[in-house]
Amino acid sequence: MNPEEFTLEEKLTCMMETRQNFGRTALVFSGNVAFGTFHTSVFRTLVEHQLLPSIVVGANVGAIVSSFATTRTSAELQYFFDHPAPPMQFYEKMCAAYVAAYRLSTQDASTYEIEKLQQSMQDLIGDLTFEEAFELSGRVLGISIPACRLGNQPSQFLNYLTSPHVVIWSAVAVSCAPPVGLLTFPELMIKNQAGEIVHYLPPTKVRDSHHYM
Repeated sequence: MNPEEFTLEEKLTCMMETRQNFGRTALVFSGNVAFGTFHTSVFRTLVEHQLLPSIVVGANVGAIVSSFATTRTSAELQYFFDHPAPPMQFYEKMCAAYVAAYRLSTQDASTYEIEKLQQSMQDLIGDLTFEEAFELSGRVLGISIPACRLGNQPSQFLNYLTSPHVVIWSAVAVSCAPPVGLLTFPELMIKNQAGEIVHYLPPTKVRDSHHYM
């Protein structure tokens, strides 16, 4: 078959379909609390060898390191880990987030641990949204949240397409929180057009509120 028989548009369509079928490489960090320090080591090694994929996904504790990995440019990450002085401040903040997440998984969990985790994540990544993180780093962050942490809402997979304005630190806190009913659980937050951090209203609740108006 002669390639010249196909138009440029047909060739591009074929390439796009092939890419879709083969998929893309993604790095997935699990939610096991005990793996937290291992996650950080794997992340650092991939950065040092310039092998960090463009899609980084995490659940529970895995959402902590995946959010940091996708809120810095490649150059910033490379400089960060190549710096001769150990980035102790980074490790202190990351450890604080891990400790809070671990305590949330125990029977002694309290609202304090949720607030501590939220503050630790803000110290690490600021108030970036999923969309802002993608525009900054060029990497896709995905955070999985099971239904048991969302009340009556279905499970959600958050990224820059499905939830562009959701603030990342709030998504991490919700992903790490214990099942609803054990304590006061965190809520997803978004950044509105004025740059204010406000509560996220799921699409189903938006439809319900219009229905009763």
